[in-house]
Parts: sequence; C-alpha cells; structure tokens
Amino acid sequence: MQYGFTCSCEDGVEEPLCLICNKTLSAESLKPSKLKRYLNTKHAKSSDKPIQYFERLLKFSKKQKQFTENFFTVNERYMRASYEASYLIAKSIKPFSVGENPVLTAAVKMSEIVHGKKYGDKLRKIPVSDDTVARRIAEISDNKLQQLITRLKKCQKFAIQLDETTDVSKIHSCYFTCGMYMKQALKKNCFFVDL
Repeated sequence: MQYGFTCSCEDGVEEPLCLICNKTLSAESLKPSKLKRYLNTKHAKSSDKPIQYFERLLKFSKKQKQFTENFFTVNERYMRASYEASYLIAKSIKPFSVGENPVLTAAVKMSEIVHGKKYGDKLRKIPVSDDTVARRIAEISDNKLQQLITRLKKCQKFAIQLDETTDVSKIHSCYFTCGMYMKQALKKNCFFVDL
C-alpha cells in the first residue's frame, strides 16, 4: 500500500494494481523494489505522499467499482424484464402496444400500492414501447431459429413437415413442424409464418 498499489486477482493470479492510474502490472512486479521504481518513474509527484493518501484512493476506487457494477447490474435487470415482457406479449398474440399502456401502467399501480412510489418509479424504467417490443420479439425469434438450427445439426435423426395454407383474405401462411430425435427423446418445434 505504501507504494500506491493494491492486489488485483485475475484467474487466481495476484497482480499489482496501481491506485493512481489503475494499470495492472505483471505478477513479477509484486516485488517492493519494482513497485517503488514504478511509482517514482510514472507518478513522481505522488511518490512522497503519506499512506493515508493511498488508502483514500483505494476506498474511492472500491466505491467507483461498486457503483459501476451496480449500474450495469440494474440495467441488465431492466433489459431482462423488457425481454420477458416482450416474450409474454408475443406468446399472447396481442398488439405490441399492450406492453406500454395497460400492462406497464397496471404493474406500476400495483407496485406503488403494495411497495410504495419508489418501486413504481423503478418499473417505469423498463423499456416496453411498441417499437422496443417489436425489436425484442424479432431478436428472440432469431435466437430461437439459431437454437433450432444448432440442435438440428447435433441431432441423430429429424423429420420436417411443411404445410401451406391460404385464408379467406388471400394471405398465404406456412406451418412448419420439425421433430428431432436427441438423447433418446423426441423433441418437437412448431413455427407459423405469414408469407
């Protein structure tokens, strides 16, 4: 600590981390002489600072890291909630705008009644506009298709059935069924596509 370094653990290997420039040095640099030389050459103005200065830097660094981790974790939660809501909207075959108006509004009201206004404000941060829901559903659909293709490549046997129909309004639709035999079990996937 007296040379302005703390230990950073990457893959079980301890490496010195400079508190001033946040640069991680190699594990061989853990020797006090090398740490002192780095401090004197790269941060000459800070070389005569007391140990309390470096302790404050360490405390600030930990707070900054924690804030960054919390920020990204919270944003990931909102993103996941948005994907889950979009997936449920797609499964219910409702208009995409249903996520923003009745669903989110009802969820916010219920949350405010049960937990207070603070939680309602957090729910409002979940992106569920109709454009966002449409984009999320397209991404989920692409992901499901890629998963199916990957499973088809790995399976032992498979069968594909394709049915094309036309409804009264002359819209062509395609019903695609795929059965795969994987690990002694039959798995079935169905897709419905408007052409």
